[in-house]
Amino acid sequence: MSYNRKALLTGLVLLVLSVICCSAGYAEFDSPFASEGKFQLKQGGAADAANASASANAKKVIYDSDDRPAKVAVIADLHVQDSKQKMLQTAVKAINELPGIYAVAITGDLCRKIGSPAEYSEMIKLVSRFKVPIFAVPGNHDILYRDFFGKNNLKLRTSPAERKAKLERFRKALKLKSLRFSRKVGGHLLVFLPNDDLKGKWLVSLSTGALNFLKETLKKNRDVPTIIFCHAPLEGSYVKERKLGPHNSNAQPAGKIREILRNNPQVFLWVSGHLHIGPASNEYHNPANKVGKVTVIHTPAIGTNSAWMRVLDLTPARAKVRTYNAKTGKYAKKYERVFKHKVKKDKPDKPENSSDASKNDDKNDEKNDGKNEDNDDDKDDNDNEDPSDEATVEEEEADEDVDTDENTSSDEEADTSDNSGDEVEENDESGDTEENNAAAVELIEQLIAKITEFLQGLWSGILKILKV
Repeated sequence: MSYNRKALLTGLVLLVLSVICCSAGYAEFDSPFASEGKFQLKQGGAADAANASASANAKKVIYDSDDRPAKVAVIADLHVQDSKQKMLQTAVKAINELPGIYAVAITGDLCRKIGSPAEYSEMIKLVSRFKVPIFAVPGNHDILYRDFFGKNNLKLRTSPAERKAKLERFRKALKLKSLRFSRKVGGHLLVFLPNDDLKGKWLVSLSTGALNFLKETLKKNRDVPTIIFCHAPLEGSYVKERKLGPHNSNAQPAGKIREILRNNPQVFLWVSGHLHIGPASNEYHNPANKVGKVTVIHTPAIGTNSAWMRVLDLTPARAKVRTYNAKTGKYAKKYERVFKHKVKKDKPDKPENSSDASKNDDKNDEKNDGKNEDNDDDKDDNDNEDPSDEATVEEEEADEDVDTDENTSSDEEADTSDNSGDEVEENDESGDTEENNAAAVELIEQLIAKITEFLQGLWSGILKILKV
């Protein structure tokens, strides 16, 4: 039987090209690699995995990643030293192993006493063990004192220039892009404020640049529930008066901070350390913690025999504040607090204000610091001891002894706070997302490889038949 070899070859080529074109057209609607990423599987968890795969290529997801449920562990006042190593390591291990932890926030005083290079070296050894991102703000022991002690082993205040250098030392040690920054996590805006006033005479003073950064960040996120992290608490958020006095015990300037918070009702939590208020204190979970419309969350210090921490369980609908004992591996339910938010349920895939607040990370970083260095008349820039600072040592050591495990036996008690009726069940569905994503991506890659192999074999067979 005779046949036109050239015509047959042309026909087969056109047939193959037609099949390929039809497949491409079909893939425009069903392929996860199409430009619009519209591919969806209809079977249970596989749908979530396919959607996640599509988002990686087309940045289109069911709901904004900023709104995904997340947990943030909070620790404070590590004062890294040999006598605390066991509890410090226990805290780090607990955070690394807690399921669903997005990051760890550290609210200052990571260094033992003066923030010398040697103390920073010890601190870096510890924090390098974290397997999650670290969000940290400096405390007075990290940046406020000279690298050496004065007479009688007393701490000495730095000059503005030295303080600026120490702030940079802190930033580099914690690998932060900026000392003032914000993140959107679990449907919340997290704002981190450093103790960065170069000439501030109080233990924790926010610079003009930090205050301006706070105002601008809050202005751009009016409708996002906001949590602020700072080393010191708000004035009036505890019961007993401290030996430090009202100015050194609280974040300053207290009046300006209070005004900013009053003008921004979206701020509902202020997370701090500094005073070493632990679960053994009646001030830890007290109605006095609420200042105006903002509740202050006091974070315990890591002690020589205790490793308490806070865990913020965040979703767009609520924030759950929990207390975790790393030493026993248990949550203390009696200290749990739940804060509910209003959310639009009709459009879960398009949350409002989903713009990334982290764009503000590098804004205003050194905007006003240069002005602070002018006309240096800081009286602390000498070898005289600061009497209020010496009170810091007495206060911290006293609170450190109190912060023990006295409440361990009551960890399973019911919550007796006013918010106990507002408890919301945890959303753990996101815990399996990564595993499903990996399985779906692997399945799709195998499918593509098989199709490619088949087409290559088909084409080779055609060429052999035609003896081309």
